[in-house]
Amino acid sequence: MLYFDILTIESEVTNMGLTPKPNNNNPLQTWEDLDRYLLNAFSQGNKKDNYTFVHPHLYQMSEKEIIEEGKKQGYTVTKIDDFLKFE
Repeated sequence: MLYFDILTIESEVTNMGLTPKPNNNNPLQTWEDLDRYLLNAFSQGNKKDNYTFVHPHLYQMSEKEIIEEGKKQGYTVTKIDDFLKFE
């Protein structure tokens, strides 16, 4: 005799169809992430060019905040299209 668990069958029936829309799996980055990126970019002694680009829309901070903090910490920050050039 076959035994069917009513709760298992009921669970399988209610799980048919679409699953809930996933949350954003790529949270915005923080000051710590930006600092780590810039330190890494400017720590490479053999780098020919002494600049890097940052896409401000990937960060929790506003573009204005990033520019102001960059300048405060000694970087030259220039807006080029949707990117910020750090030198």
